[in-house]
Amino acid sequence: MVTARGHDYARPVTAMRDYLDRMDQAAWRGPDAPRAPIVLAALGPRMVALAAERTAGAYPYFTTAEHIKQVREQLGAQAFLAADLPVVLAASRAEARTIGDPHTSLYLGTENYRNNLLRLGWNPEQLAPPGSDELFDAVMAWGDLEAIRERITGLLRAGADQVVLNLITKDRSVPYLPELRALGHLNKAAAQAG
Repeated sequence: MVTARGHDYARPVTAMRDYLDRMDQAAWRGPDAPRAPIVLAALGPRMVALAAERTAGAYPYFTTAEHIKQVREQLGAQAFLAADLPVVLAASRAEARTIGDPHTSLYLGTENYRNNLLRLGWNPEQLAPPGSDELFDAVMAWGDLEAIRERITGLLRAGADQVVLNLITKDRSVPYLPELRALGHLNKAAAQAG
């Protein structure tokens, strides 16, 4: 995805460190104006370390609750940690897989996400796109609203400050505002209870 935009992905931590240096030198709204906090899309331990060193926190994507726990431990208690949670509202695993498999296949075909899952102990057979049922269940929240609530709560207990719900639907061209509203209320309730 990075190379498709014309960038070199050979040394991502070095590139991000350079980017943060340039951000530090940029004049935002004048020399004395406060800057908005920066949060890195950090997945691997070296990028998480950079997030802890130079930014307000991290936002790992396409990962598991166990990884969120590890990222929290590495960042420390004070840093901000957002967790991505792909969500499929479906009555059965078969229906959820039909809707969610294109999403998992995309990220399992991407080196950095695949390598992160290997670091977490998943074996290559489980990561063959679209991924095993066990992996699907660890990365993707699926089911009814109560099942989704449990997954949100699990990520909050693992150390996330915020859970970003990433609604995956069969047809992305169809407006799904009722589902987003239901999930939004659910996320808010889980955060208050967690």
